[in-house]
Amino acid sequence: MPSSTNSRRILAWRVADTFAPGNSVAVLVEASRGATPSATTPVVLSDAGVENVNAQVDELITTGVLRRVLAFTELKFSNSMIEAWWRSLKHQWLFLHSLDSVTTVHRLVTFYVDQHNRVLPHSAFHGQTPDEMYFGTGDPVPKDLLSRASAARRTRVKPTDRRRARCARPHDHRVLTDCPTEPPRACTSGSAARRTGNRVARVDWQNAAGNKVVACSN
Repeated sequence: MPSSTNSRRILAWRVADTFAPGNSVAVLVEASRGATPSATTPVVLSDAGVENVNAQVDELITTGVLRRVLAFTELKFSNSMIEAWWRSLKHQWLFLHSLDSVTTVHRLVTFYVDQHNRVLPHSAFHGQTPDEMYFGTGDPVPKDLLSRASAARRTRVKPTDRRRARCARPHDHRVLTDCPTEPPRACTSGSAARRTGNRVARVDWQNAAGNKVVACSN
């Protein structure tokens, strides 16, 4: 199941009822034909399993259609990207269904590959899908998502919430700005004094820089 390393897009795949080297050759040929044109020979990063290193695959590599690089043999790193995707396919999708026939498996894999390539956004690509990365059609997506997120935050945060957030405790992960350095006259004295009714409550503490911060609220 070859994929594009830069875009994580699945280029080719096949479900077969037998384990045969010919299946690997067919998938590799299909992936090479569907790859974007390049001045260099496409590189296949694989492990040294028998499905990747055998007489049929070796014969294909000698034709110059693809160049094979073996992980942990010719390189110091692994083919962990496709292995992680393969694990997700099995444990997050296939194993949740009854795999009673090759036809069922083929239908499930077809759906999962389509959703992965075309629909599911990828955090590494700031919200772009593998298809958008591979074909270069998703450049506006990250900026659009940031704009929508900012608009959603402004909608959720009420004016009163913004006022209270200005003088919040550091461990609340809020902004410490515009906090009074001295308590207003209506504040009571003491490190943590509170009164009920219409009287104010005063709480002071030290911020990360060691400066005293005072917050007064009704």
